[in-house]
Amino acid sequence: MHGDSHFLESLAVVLCVAAATTVLCQRVRLPVVFGYLLAGVMIGPHAPPLLVADPGVIVTLSELGVILLMFYIGMELSLRKLGEVGPRGFAVVLVEMGLMLFLGYLAGRLAGFTPIECAFLAAMLSISSTTIIARTFEEQKVSTRLREQVFGALVMEDIVAILLI
Repeated sequence: MHGDSHFLESLAVVLCVAAATTVLCQRVRLPVVFGYLLAGVMIGPHAPPLLVADPGVIVTLSELGVILLMFYIGMELSLRKLGEVGPRGFAVVLVEMGLMLFLGYLAGRLAGFTPIECAFLAAMLSISSTTIIARTFEEQKVSTRLREQVFGALVMEDIVAILLI
């Protein structure tokens, strides 16, 4: 029972800090996503105040956050709209990811990384954050047509990223 209350207290701290940082970012006209990142830095295990000191709780909350983000993407996903993006979106994904894989691998080699490290770096650099882009488009009031096209390409990119993993 004590573990449950510790988890709930930690969750409350995380939510309060996230709410405060996002409100602050909105007031100074910064993207809300920056507020989420700031909250993560403030709560994370490397921050001086250690608002949530238990690394196990931090890991659990971060995994819960990823699950909720993926759920949000799933709710926004329309297979019909994804089909409309179709070949053009797939071509964009292939070119963009191919270029980023090449440049990431090349940068790793220039930095003296091993081939495996280069491949890992290239894979990381080739993947965009669908949730950050979707949220930013929502805040910036990007046109629905452009948002759907970019979102369709990003979802295709996420599918390729899953295959890379």
